[in-house]
Amino acid sequence: MSKRFTDYHEAYNAAVDMARSCHHDVALRFVKEYGKAGYNLSFASRNDSDYARAEIVTPKHPKTLRSGEKL
Repeated sequence: MSKRFTDYHEAYNAAVDMARSCHHDVALRFVKEYGKAGYNLSFASRNDSDYARAEIVTPKHPKTLRSGEKL
């Protein structure tokens, strides 16, 4: 399962939700595909380079807020 976002805070909060609901680490990485930049989420794999090359979000991570935003 993977998802794509254009906003970092949106992607990070979705990664936290995904990690908490599945009790599994989630890999958050910035990518450029077909000339468009964005953030991809996927389940983190210990057998891949996820832990070396992606931001790993665990179920214990807190959600983030932008200025003036409420959870």
